[in-house]
Parts: sequence; C-alpha cells; structure tokens
Amino acid sequence: MEPAKSETIRSILCSEGQWLHDTDGGSYITFNEDRTGMLCLRVNVTPWFTCDFDWKDHQNSDLDRPVQLTKTWFKRNQLLARFNIEIAFRTAGENFDLGDGYLWRRIPGPYQDETPRPRTMTAKLEKGAFLTPLPNAVAPWYNELRLTFETSPYSSHQEWGMNHFPFWERKDFVARRCAAPVTSKIPVLCLSRFKTTMNSITDIDNTNSY
Repeated sequence: MEPAKSETIRSILCSEGQWLHDTDGGSYITFNEDRTGMLCLRVNVTPWFTCDFDWKDHQNSDLDRPVQLTKTWFKRNQLLARFNIEIAFRTAGENFDLGDGYLWRRIPGPYQDETPRPRTMTAKLEKGAFLTPLPNAVAPWYNELRLTFETSPYSSHQEWGMNHFPFWERKDFVARRCAAPVTSKIPVLCLSRFKTTMNSITDIDNTNSY
C-alpha cells in the first residue's frame, strides 16, 4: 500500500482541473483557489452553456478539513465530504480564454434574458472507482474521485423549457483518472450505452437537427 497523501477537500476540489461528466470533455466544471470557476456544456461541437462563475462555501463547511488519500481501491465508495456551495454565474462580459488558446464567448444557456441569482447547492465528494458518467466519444474510463450535486449546476428542466437534451439530469462529475479495479470489467450496460450514444450522435450529424 502506498503511503497516504494529506490533502484538504478544498485542495482536491481546486487542483483537479476539469471535473468531467462526459468522455469528450464537452461537459465539465472547474473550481479555482481564487473562488472563481467555469461551467461548460457542449453537444458535439455545439456549445449550450459556457459561463464562468464566482463560488463560496458556507460557514462550518468541510472544505478545509484534511483527508488522507491512498491508492488502495475499496469495494465500497468512501464519502470524503458533504458540503454546501454557492455559485453565482457571470453571464455578461467580454469573451474569455478557456486555456486552450481560443477565446470563447459566454453562452448563458437558459438565462438568455436575465442574470441568474446565486444558487446554493449541496454536493458530496467520494473516493472509489467511478466510470465517466456519459460515454459519448470514446469508451469510459475509471476515475478515483466523484463530485455529485443534489441538483444539477446546469439548472432545472423548468428553466431550460425544453424536453430534448435533458441537461438538468447531469449532476455528477469525475476526476483523477485511475486504473480499473483488478477484479472489475467495464459493465456491458455501460458499453451498450456508449454504442447507443454514438449511434445517436451519428443520427444528429446526418440530420443536422440541432
């Protein structure tokens, strides 16, 4: 067993870069030490929601509590923390750099006509072996960390006001890619979902329906 590495919940949250929801990097959230962050949502090459935000944790949160992480994988997921976090989107302003050499404009998703109020969400951080939630470009892989929100940071069904592309169901994000558990195989159901998703993408590309 490798020696445990001492970290805090805050350092884990901020040091992983992109917390991914899908395998092509189109749906992710980031948190920075300066209490800024970014939420992105893209389907194929079409961006639906690209906004930076300010965030803060509430008093008495667990974010500065030290945790000991090892490389050992346990059969049961380990709950590292449950905490409340407030996010305030900045839907207006100049284009910004995503860090890939390209300037992106803010795309406010369902907030076309107004700046949303700050939202307080409950989240939990777990350690284990988690497959990337949405396998939409390549087969999924295992990740050591999972960040799950009780309500989607992409806002609600009512706010989007549409029935296709259920972005409001995207609540979990993963980070820290790791090897598959020795006794585990990628579930057949997950691979089936990957094939179904790829077929759907092909259909969308062929019909130009978005």
